[in-house]
Amino acid sequence: MRRGAFRSFKKPLSALLVTYALWGCAAPAMSPSQRGSVVDVETESLLPKEVKETSGLALVGGKLWTMNDSGGAPALYQFDQSYSFEKRVKVQGIKNVDWESLANNDTHLFIADCGNNKGKRKALDIYRVPLVKLIKADHKGHVNAFRIHFKYADYTPEKAGGAYSTNYDCEAITVIDDQIWLFSKNWGDLQTRIYTLDPDVSKQTVQPLDTWPVGGMITGADYDPKSGRLALLGYSKVSAFGYSFIWIVPINQGLPDWKGARYHQLNRYAQWEGIAWDTDGSLLLTSEKSPLGGPEVGRVHLKD
Repeated sequence: MRRGAFRSFKKPLSALLVTYALWGCAAPAMSPSQRGSVVDVETESLLPKEVKETSGLALVGGKLWTMNDSGGAPALYQFDQSYSFEKRVKVQGIKNVDWESLANNDTHLFIADCGNNKGKRKALDIYRVPLVKLIKADHKGHVNAFRIHFKYADYTPEKAGGAYSTNYDCEAITVIDDQIWLFSKNWGDLQTRIYTLDPDVSKQTVQPLDTWPVGGMITGADYDPKSGRLALLGYSKVSAFGYSFIWIVPINQGLPDWKGARYHQLNRYAQWEGIAWDTDGSLLLTSEKSPLGGPEVGRVHLKD
């Protein structure tokens, strides 16, 4: 793809069951060089009931920020390095239709209101909050946000699909260089499309720049500018014997190297939805409450 596009992407039965769960037949087709190791998810902390539907994660100055998804209050929740709750800050004058992802750069936090399980939302929003005001806000205080209203150029009702079969759901954004990258959650074909948005434009229509065969549903993304690595978090569509996974994609001069991407299945299936690079190169994850477990913070140390 053009650079300009991204700058303007024989064993006992028990062992067999474990192998199936981790490397099941639903795993995506990939080259041998893309298949990485299976990695464990270590439990860091359980989360309080106030964020039982945690859906996004951002690490800002050693503080963790998260929020609840659809139906939750339009509020952000801050935790310290020990995962103790510190404060809740309301985002003034907006609704939480279906908040699904957080991202940040050096100056702003971005909230993606882009959930679309039923495929009926034709227009979506990303809210830009100044970090300095968010950090200074008191517990139960409030901040204002700049609204980025956007539409998919390739969306039509015929393409949209029905509930839990749509390819126009979205739960993952991150910031790379000076742009917001958005990754679709495709219930239908288990791929992801990549779009980019200008964080300074209030209304825009975005074209898909590429499609990647991720083999599952992408629920989170984060970019580490220090190492030039993009992490995509997701899980399989099947619930029985399902699995969670992470793709690590190299970014070189603003361009993704999909052929160089590495796929890691997670050795604990949960509804992991938030992801953030920590300063030591590990990845922090959050899961919302589900039949697979309660809300928690997990950590992944990549082996390769």
